[in-house]
Amino acid sequence: MSRSAEADDGLTIAEVQTRDHGNFHAASIGNTFEPLLVCQRLFHLSYAHHGDPLVPGSSGSAAVRCHAGRRIRFPAEPERSALARRTQPLARTDVSERFDLAVVGSGPAGFNAALTAGRMGRRVAIIDREEMFGGVALRRGGIPSKALREAVLNVSGYQRSLFYPGNAPAVPVIDRQQLGDQVREVVRREVAEASRKLEGLDVTFLPGLARFRDANTLDMEGGTTISAGFILIACGTRSYSHPGIPIDHDRMMNVDSITSEDLIGEISPTLAVVGAGVIGLEYAAMASVLGTKVTVIDPRAELLPFLDREIAAHLREHLTGRGVEFLLGEQIIGANRENDKVIIRLENGQRLTCDRLLHAGHRVANTDGLDLETIGLSTDERGLIAVDSQFRTAVATVYAAGDIVGFPALASTSVEQGRVAASHMFGVPCGYKLTSLPTGIYTIPEIGMVGMTEDQLASEGIAYAVGIARFSELVRGQIIGDHTGMLKLIFETKHHTLLGVHVIGTSATEILHIGHVTMMLGGTMEFLSDAVFNFPTMAEAYKVAAADALGRILK
Repeated sequence: MSRSAEADDGLTIAEVQTRDHGNFHAASIGNTFEPLLVCQRLFHLSYAHHGDPLVPGSSGSAAVRCHAGRRIRFPAEPERSALARRTQPLARTDVSERFDLAVVGSGPAGFNAALTAGRMGRRVAIIDREEMFGGVALRRGGIPSKALREAVLNVSGYQRSLFYPGNAPAVPVIDRQQLGDQVREVVRREVAEASRKLEGLDVTFLPGLARFRDANTLDMEGGTTISAGFILIACGTRSYSHPGIPIDHDRMMNVDSITSEDLIGEISPTLAVVGAGVIGLEYAAMASVLGTKVTVIDPRAELLPFLDREIAAHLREHLTGRGVEFLLGEQIIGANRENDKVIIRLENGQRLTCDRLLHAGHRVANTDGLDLETIGLSTDERGLIAVDSQFRTAVATVYAAGDIVGFPALASTSVEQGRVAASHMFGVPCGYKLTSLPTGIYTIPEIGMVGMTEDQLASEGIAYAVGIARFSELVRGQIIGDHTGMLKLIFETKHHTLLGVHVIGTSATEILHIGHVTMMLGGTMEFLSDAVFNFPTMAEAYKVAAADALGRILK
């Protein structure tokens, strides 16, 4: 057996050659959008062959094992291009294998469950489509969109424009290739990092789809049977398909296609965003910074109704200031393509014309192909699965975590859910609290929130005091050019305990966590007003806001 490899700036392309009956067959692993970047540490890997000769359609398979014992399997197939290998059927082995845990889905919940169990010394299988290793969050969702946002901020000169409102210096012509390259590089590195975390663990990646045979057995496409002591369903969600919007992934897109190879970094003169939820507004904000004229359509009358109303008003003011038009309280009937334009029909009879449409409505769970009825499990109308506080379903050996269990459907909480589920399976004490969950919204400007809003406190009859720090009051705020951001703290008046933190502006999702931890520890306004923070920093906003609240109470 021999191997050859080339490394280029951290990207490892490995060719594994297996000699069997005098014939050489090769399988290349490791590519920008390939999941099997186990060869990142190529020089610490050894190779083994299991089964029959590696010929097309055979039951043979190859495995990669690091010296510490980790095994990752990849399909046995002749060498061909990465694109061809992503689109052609994968060869399978007929050999049934038993694992302690089989995880269906490799997103934040599934991956972290596998990692947690692997660190306990358990034998784990991760099952997912080859091109989706890391899940939607890594491949098409949160990570690509946040990387795209960062690229937009970098190439657009947005930060400089904060210093020169109305007279911003000229910026270079925005290169779509630059935007796409930055996103692809982030995804590539994250795939490699995910692979690195599994090194030394007995975790096997099995590319493909699976369905239940019974509560401990999964049948994979191609004939492989996997049995496990426990099975975790963490297969995530997909975009809802509006019956009147024929998504073509070109002029009419959804959030799963906007970061695809064909569309990533695409800049259009006009864009209609259907859905004013978090995802829709994040993309609307990015497009507006790039100079696109954006129209946001949503049947709801309010923008992000779960937000503090003052923060939501600030966001809307920022977006309308960049030319974003909001059609709230309007229902879309359908859309059709006419040449290179999209015609949108609203329920009120209005017709809109735009260059591209992005459907960013709600999502549905990827549970419809699992044959859940075989094991006696059912889902709701969106495909979501009911679980208990330890993420166990009605079937004792089957757990579910991540977006498929519903609220809050955040990557951060999905990671925790995967950890809790795996810990509970194998008897390791573990806690999970749904209280004080931080939320980050990566619009431009970004938003962070945790705890209660003024409306919630008022509805519960809790007396409260508000303290505000505007970024313009901070030296650091002036240095970075953010004159409009703000931190809003809400305290109950009896014990001065911090109950809510709401931030909008530069680094809001980072600034948030000082308040988050303070809340978890039962901190007060005196605790924050007495604290000493580095100067000049954005963290000083807490001292300013706490002092503001204290002053209002003492008046």
